[in-house]
Amino acid sequence: MLCGERMQIKAIFIAVILLLSAIVMLYTDDARGETLVVTGDWNLASGSNVVHSGNRIEMNGNLVVSSNAVLTLKDVDLVMGTSSSGNYIKVESGGTLVIQDLDSEPGTTGDASVVSAADTSYPYMFYIESGATLTLKNSVVKNAGKAMVDSSDSGLDIESDKAEISGCEFSDDYCGLYIKDADPTVTGCMFRSNDYGIYVSSGAAKITDNTFTQNTYGLLVGSGSTPDIRDNRITKSSNWGLKVEGSSTKAQMTGNVISNNSGSGVILGSFQTFDNNVVRYNDRNGMEFLDCKNKQISECDLSGNTDADLFLENSEVTLYNCTYKKEAFKIDEDYNLTVIYPLRVGTLDHYLSPMADCDVKVFSGIGDIYKTAGFGGKDPKTSVSGWTSTMDVTSKIFEHKGVLAAKAMTFPVTVNVSNPGTLFKNCPRTLQMTKYSYESFVAKLPLRVWITSPTAGVTLNKTIAVSGGSENDDGSVQSVEVKFGNGSWMPATGTTTWSYSWNTTAFTNGQITILARAKDASGYSPEASVTITLNNTIPVVTDDDDVVSDDDDSGVSGWVIAAIVIGIIVLVVVIVTVIIVIVFLGKKKGKKDERSEHHKEAKREKPPAPKDDDEPGDGKRSGKGLSPPPPED
Repeated sequence: MLCGERMQIKAIFIAVILLLSAIVMLYTDDARGETLVVTGDWNLASGSNVVHSGNRIEMNGNLVVSSNAVLTLKDVDLVMGTSSSGNYIKVESGGTLVIQDLDSEPGTTGDASVVSAADTSYPYMFYIESGATLTLKNSVVKNAGKAMVDSSDSGLDIESDKAEISGCEFSDDYCGLYIKDADPTVTGCMFRSNDYGIYVSSGAAKITDNTFTQNTYGLLVGSGSTPDIRDNRITKSSNWGLKVEGSSTKAQMTGNVISNNSGSGVILGSFQTFDNNVVRYNDRNGMEFLDCKNKQISECDLSGNTDADLFLENSEVTLYNCTYKKEAFKIDEDYNLTVIYPLRVGTLDHYLSPMADCDVKVFSGIGDIYKTAGFGGKDPKTSVSGWTSTMDVTSKIFEHKGVLAAKAMTFPVTVNVSNPGTLFKNCPRTLQMTKYSYESFVAKLPLRVWITSPTAGVTLNKTIAVSGGSENDDGSVQSVEVKFGNGSWMPATGTTTWSYSWNTTAFTNGQITILARAKDASGYSPEASVTITLNNTIPVVTDDDDVVSDDDDSGVSGWVIAAIVIGIIVLVVVIVTVIIVIVFLGKKKGKKDERSEHHKEAKREKPPAPKDDDEPGDGKRSGKGLSPPPPED
């Protein structure tokens, strides 16, 4: 019984699975994996919603998605049939066409939808009307190339803003994409082996992170359009890589790499921005400017192109911080080329330590390049790390007709650095400006000298040592000289540290200025000075209590007289002291003799001591004899 119930449960489960599968099959209209052949036109009526997955659909007519109809193709091969006039796919305004892979994962292989022609000799037309919706994702479109509207060849012709194309490959088309009056988004696609990878006739398409390779022409932008072309790779075209036509185009081109094309890399008639692009190794010119007026390209690498890195024809162009290692330009007709390089200057002292809070002036043969406020400019002083703000170094290197080869902008630059208390010498450097530069300038110390001893204001006499130091930027001080008052310059001993022995007695008493100067290959330094007072007059007391100075004409110098007087005084003091000592010692000895004599006299007058046989009471006892007996009763 239990076994029978289990068998019933399994049967019910299998029946549910089969029922769900049948529902899915009914919804998709067809069995998965079948080849569907459509002999005539396939018109999806308004309101229909059809999904095909995993089928091959062979069209012998046209495919039309009407307004309010939706067609979704997942992992489908859609093959457009042979016709001398060309079949077409058309999505009318209000209609929706979705072509994508099975799982919407770009990394999965083998499940992409592919739209192609049965006979590549008869390419089909693919047309998205204005107001229609197209989602093309992780799929392949090839062999498209017959325009439907204007008799010119195209490919996938998009005239709707509601088009989103990502992760697709467009190959063997006349135009991988032809965009007219529309703003579609095209991201992460491959355009290979087409006549044109993309042709933006008009509109503001967003073309980002795509690869164009082995096309005849990479990417063409028509006059008046405003596409945003960003981070694409355009390479190995058999002609030019990127071309912008007309004088009113406002294309924005940023971060693209245009390299190894057989023609010129980029041809520009007009544009809005061209920044941070790499244009290298193209077989003709890197960039061609045709009738471009007042245009600037910034932060671009234009090096390594075969004919020239830059070609100007009747154009006025500014290169801002661009690299052109080949260092070659070709100039035809009227032109004006300006090269600008941003530069930041860092200031270091001769110990290679940053110099903060300094004013900086940068100048060269082309004039003043940069000035901080202290030199009359607007920028603040150097930062804590010693750097200035960014400055622009500008040079108009072509201003006449002819075909010339330009070299990298190379010129001598001089920097003046001033910090509190010191104006440093000019700091010359020759810069080869080929990119944004962070240039460190070592602020050269001016040749200077200083006096360490004596200090200002002291009073001195006799012979003294005058000493000090000196320095310049590279330690090449040649000599130091000193001068006293209006005297001559005298050589000191030493340079980095120096000294001079000065006999002050040869100079008049009073204030006098000591000066010092150093010398190197550039000449003399500014003078250092200190003012002191000389006093070589020593006062001396004479017999008349008059002061005799060194200026007396007596023939005996003042200090000799003073020494004699002092010696006499000392001698008198010594004699007086000796007399006093002798008198004192004599009096002391007399007193001692007198005491000794008196003692002897007293000793002679003392009575003799009584003997044992003397009678008591004789009245002659003395000294410490026995005491009198007590009275009798």
